[in-house]
Amino acid sequence: AATLAVADRIAAASEACYRGFVTDDAAFDLWFRAVTPIDVIERMQIGARPIVRPGMEGLAGLRSVPWVFAWTQNRMLLPGWFGSGSGLRAVIAEFGSDEVRRAIRSWPFLRQLIDDLEIMLAQTDLDIAAHYAALAGEASGSFFERVREEYARAVAAVLEIKECHELLDDERTQQRALALRNPYVDPMHLMQVDLLRRWRAKGAQDRELFEALLASINGIAQGLQ
Repeated sequence: AATLAVADRIAAASEACYRGFVTDDAAFDLWFRAVTPIDVIERMQIGARPIVRPGMEGLAGLRSVPWVFAWTQNRMLLPGWFGSGSGLRAVIAEFGSDEVRRAIRSWPFLRQLIDDLEIMLAQTDLDIAAHYAALAGEASGSFFERVREEYARAVAAVLEIKECHELLDDERTQQRALALRNPYVDPMHLMQVDLLRRWRAKGAQDRELFEALLASINGIAQGLQ
């Protein structure tokens, strides 16, 4: 019962944070469209179904695969972790770190969830993401600052629960793999940001820039595996 209470508290607080940030309104939609290459992805064929649900507009009409894929491209990986920091902080405040650790040890599902979350946080790179955030200009508002705050909250909570100093300290192979892979993928992100800026400045009509963007999207997807 105590373990379920811990999980319920994490879920409720995380969902509230996520839904409070990811809202289907004009301001967030403008920011999302500016800081991700979703306008390129919409022109790609991903899977058998249309990327946007027929008869629907905005975030409500966007299917989950392009939504997650777009956030992967800019290294925010937002759907994989946003809200978890608030959820973990809430459960630590209510139950204490020791009880949260006990719940995680006793329930393999919860343990795997925290492990997966740690990997998502380790793969996220907000220094790279900041270059994409700059594409939003005045539309950025406080969105990226909120991303930074929630990311810091999530990392701190995971490290406290796992009693580690760095992410993936207990998964050295994965830690090394990320450290070796990132320097090769990072330049592709910077190139993609430049291509997006130039392509959008030309009204998203330049075919050569579009082909280059497709190559950058495929390259980043393969690089991040």
